[in-house]
Amino acid sequence: MSCSSEDAFAVKRSGRSKEFDPKVCFLALGTFAIGTDAYVISGILASVARDLHIGINAAGQLVSWYSFTYAVAAPVLAAFIGHLKKQNVVVGALILFAAANAVCALSTTFELLVAARVVAAIAGSLYTPTAYTLAATLAAPEMKSKALAVVALGLTSATALGVPIGTLIGQHAGWHGTFWLVVVLSLVAAVAIRAARVSSGDGALAPSPGLIARFKPLTHGSTLLALLPAVAIGSAYFLTYTYLGAILGAQGFPARQIAAVFVASGMGGVAGSFAGGQLGVRFKPVAVLVATFVVLGIDAALLAFSMLSFWTAALSLSILSASGWLFLPVQQSRLLRIVEPHHAQLVMALNNSCVYLGSAAGTVIGAAIIRAGVGLQDLHWASAALAVVALATLALSYLRSGQ
Repeated sequence: MSCSSEDAFAVKRSGRSKEFDPKVCFLALGTFAIGTDAYVISGILASVARDLHIGINAAGQLVSWYSFTYAVAAPVLAAFIGHLKKQNVVVGALILFAAANAVCALSTTFELLVAARVVAAIAGSLYTPTAYTLAATLAAPEMKSKALAVVALGLTSATALGVPIGTLIGQHAGWHGTFWLVVVLSLVAAVAIRAARVSSGDGALAPSPGLIARFKPLTHGSTLLALLPAVAIGSAYFLTYTYLGAILGAQGFPARQIAAVFVASGMGGVAGSFAGGQLGVRFKPVAVLVATFVVLGIDAALLAFSMLSFWTAALSLSILSASGWLFLPVQQSRLLRIVEPHHAQLVMALNNSCVYLGSAAGTVIGAAIIRAGVGLQDLHWASAALAVVALATLALSYLRSGQ
């Protein structure tokens, strides 16, 4: 997330940026904190379940409630905060996020922990879209995509760095310590953004649409069908990822190796995100998505064999994460070919919500499978089946739109 080169990010005195304001990097600190919080649950789920005397399937609700709340809150809240100063929104959201995670760290009951996770999701749904919007105003028109990529890098790097560190802290100091890590990261980001005076630049933004207008694109059949693969593939990926720490523990992997697998998984996610940005431009997006879903499905189906050793597990899970994270930029590229230009920004936001809905659905499906008596080691079959569902929804969408 380094943005140290003054030449590369020089800002002209005229106010128009040659590339973009380096203050964008402070916004990435915030997405790093939020990404760490969202994904580290996988690494501490088993210890949470053990300490609070609940089943691993019940503990999975920490992810499903977080994801569902984020999916619903993001488009709803965005309709009401457009008139507020964006710096105040992102700083306030990070402070609320830190407070919610402090409550998580102090929780002694599962009910309080779930309630705190819901508040954290609301704060995250306020911060992330606003951070993207703010970053876009800090760059010249031709450099907005790079500014947005820096903010997104905070999320992807959290899977490669924040999650393994949080997992190790959870294994050695308890899961409460993991939430305290998120508190510190959130407050550091909030202080940095406030101290650096990260405020809107010269980039013009369209007025924030109302709540009804935000969901209007869903009345178009081709748009609705194009969003369904996001729900399906989100379910396929997060069904396995949510319970990954517990799966690795059940397979007998020691703490160091579990953290190392999360590093490999995170690095795969970072690589997939970058690759997706390139492949979605160079090739037909639907073809890339077909290949992505096939790879994810095959990898998920073979996961039981991959768990036989540390190296095969690390490789397999890095491929799984690469496929999961590669999806988003390619899906965005495809949506831009399908939707009407004036609906593009709204559909991008709805697509993000669909991924979170998929995360919630995948976690709930996984919990139901575990409750039915199926072992953790067999969850991967459900992920493989959902990858097939994703392919089916993609085929339906392609038949409707031709894209």
